[in-house]
Amino acid sequence: MDSSDIVIMPKPDSISWEEITELLHLAFASHLENGLNYAACTQTEEETRQRVGDGMCMVALINGELVGTATLNFYRGVAH
Repeated sequence: MDSSDIVIMPKPDSISWEEITELLHLAFASHLENGLNYAACTQTEEETRQRVGDGMCMVALINGELVGTATLNFYRGVAH
């Protein structure tokens, strides 16, 4: 696979929250099997949407297939 095959973009309407939730369940399945119950292991579609909140849901596609997701949150005025 060449990195030019990967497209990263804001979640389009054509990708459902159900698809993203299923991807999260798949990605975190081994953690759940090992007794680590992260929220992403079992969250519902509605919880996925709520966890994104005011952030920006990004998706990664390879040949149009959903292969990754991340949420970006922006904060202003946070002291370091």
